[in-house]
Amino acid sequence: MVKWFATVVGVASLLLVSAGCESSGPSETKTPNPAVSGPVPTTGNPAAPAAATDNTKLRPGDLVIVVCAGVPNPPERFEGRVDENGFINMAMIGAIRARDKTIADLQAEIQKAYKKFYVGLTVVVNTDARAFFVDREVRNPSKQNYTGKITVLGAIASASGFTEFANKRRVQIIRSNGTIEYVDCLKAQKDPKFDVEIFPGDRVIVHKRWF
Repeated sequence: MVKWFATVVGVASLLLVSAGCESSGPSETKTPNPAVSGPVPTTGNPAAPAAATDNTKLRPGDLVIVVCAGVPNPPERFEGRVDENGFINMAMIGAIRARDKTIADLQAEIQKAYKKFYVGLTVVVNTDARAFFVDREVRNPSKQNYTGKITVLGAIASASGFTEFANKRRVQIIRSNGTIEYVDCLKAQKDPKFDVEIFPGDRVIVHKRWF
C-alpha cells in the first residue's frame, strides 16, 4: 500500500513539472545582432555638428591673439592689433599679413612660418573682434555678434530700432581704428549709397535729438 501511494505521488509530480515547462512564462529579452538586424535605433539628440568655420576676414584694428604650444619653450603668446597696413609683427618671423585673411588662413600662415624653427609646433589664432556695438538712443543698446555683412541701418535694426528721441540725421560711427564718421540715416533710408557698412569692433552711437 505504501509503495503504491509513493508511485502515485511520483507520477503526479512528473505531470506537474511537465505542465510547468509547457506553460508560457515571461518573454525573454534578446539583444539584437547588428550583423543580422542592422543598427539599433537610438533616442535623444544626435551628436552636435562641428562648429561652422568663421569666414569673416580680418581688417586693420582687429585684435589678434596667437598662442603656440606643443614644443619645449614655444614662442610667447602674441596679442596685438592689425596695423593700418594690414600686418601683425611677431617674434622670430616678423611681419605677417593679416588683412583680408580669415582666422584659419592666418593660423596656417603663421604655423608655416614657424616651421623653420620648430617641429611639431601647434598654433592657435583667436580674435575678440567678432562683434559691434550699438548705443544710446536705440531701444536695445547692446553688443551684437558680427555674422556677416551689415550696414548702419541693419545695425540699428539689430538693436530694436531708434527711440522716439533719436537724432537720425547725425548717427556717429566710431571705427575700430579710432576714426569717426557721421551718417544721415534719413538719407540712407531713401538711398542705399548712404547706408555705410559696419565692421567688427565698430561702435554705432545714436545721439539724442534736441528740440
